[in-house]
Amino acid sequence: MIAGLLRRREVVAWAMYDWANSSHALVITSLLFPTYYSEVTPEVVRFFSWDWQRASLYSLAITLAYSVVALMAPPLGAYADLRGRRLVLMGSFCALGAITTALLGLYQGMYVVLFLLVFALSLVGYAGSLVFYNAFLPRLVAPSLIDQVSALGFSLGYIGSVLLGAGCVLLVVFADRVGLTVGEAFRVSFVLTGVWWLGFALIPLRVLCEEGRRRSFPLGWLVRASYQRVIRTFYVLRTHGGLRVFIPVFFLFSMGLQTVMFLAALYASEEVNLTVYERVLTILALQLIAIPGAHILAWLTRFVRRSVVLSGLALFWSLLMVYAWQMAGKLDFYVLAVCIGFCMGGTQSLLRATYALYIRSYPGRYAVFFGFYETVEKFAIVLGTLLFGVLTEVFQTMRAGAVVLAGIFLVTGIFAVLMPRMDMLQSKEKE
Repeated sequence: MIAGLLRRREVVAWAMYDWANSSHALVITSLLFPTYYSEVTPEVVRFFSWDWQRASLYSLAITLAYSVVALMAPPLGAYADLRGRRLVLMGSFCALGAITTALLGLYQGMYVVLFLLVFALSLVGYAGSLVFYNAFLPRLVAPSLIDQVSALGFSLGYIGSVLLGAGCVLLVVFADRVGLTVGEAFRVSFVLTGVWWLGFALIPLRVLCEEGRRRSFPLGWLVRASYQRVIRTFYVLRTHGGLRVFIPVFFLFSMGLQTVMFLAALYASEEVNLTVYERVLTILALQLIAIPGAHILAWLTRFVRRSVVLSGLALFWSLLMVYAWQMAGKLDFYVLAVCIGFCMGGTQSLLRATYALYIRSYPGRYAVFFGFYETVEKFAIVLGTLLFGVLTEVFQTMRAGAVVLAGIFLVTGIFAVLMPRMDMLQSKEKE
């Protein structure tokens, strides 16, 4: 199955964008930039006559970026569908993200707010490009292969990010052997990440093709039509037999899963006392373990109902959070990390493929649909991390958040069982 997909030029080119942009998710979001930012940024930053904690400003930058993406993704998706500009907008957001990522290589602890804005723009570029990248998935292959193609994309993303991430870590560790200071090695890593992202993104940008021809419309009509399409698409999400159940499932899954991914390293540090190097190795290992997970779960959907697979995944995530709540030492954390890595890739891949299958009956509107997909995910991230942070502050331990996440995953499993079968939705009403 995978060998056959690898012989399809457009499929491989599409999946290579995961290879390209996942470097940002690992090196900038998870692995190196947070560490570098904490090391070189003053603990208190003066901004608008207020003294801000550096961690607070960092969190605000992430919130700002995701809020911008959440608000603009649906109307821009509608615009891209109407004008036939999905590839152009994907390339534009990719360039924004890659260039601002490389510009982080200039940061040395000064002009903190300016560079946090640059960091936020890199997040906007990353998340914004995914709207238009994902919009190509429903039309790449037949429905029976969408799960495998989605898994292939995530797999190449994990492999590419690990290769670059490991190289950047080695550059930092052995900086003196190549004539660099540790700080310079960090900054070179940020530049390399931007170059890697933009360089490999040229493959899908050159190979993928738009559906139909680019069309021109008067600006006023285009604005009205874009927002009308957003409203109509929102109506479909509310009334479609499968989507109205899937969206709450996706929201709850994202709320739990993304919170785990964002806070796992901090949890390991605070609750298990892992060293920096142990955390780095664990994060890199998670990426590799996620690859078989993505493909095994994609294969499983050929024999087991999708709703049952998603419900079982949610239940397993719930058990993992209970395990995280009671774990005692490093061995427990490593067992947990292996399980999380296996489920992480499969869950993300399966959710994307499921959504692509549901919206396949709406050709010419895939970008606006995936705009809403991105919006739902970003609001889920903000709410999940906020809830986790409040619980940690109230109970003075991150384990309290793990218990609540267990409950969220349990509710997710209940909703997932209610998802109708795909073949029952073939006769759904047309808009």
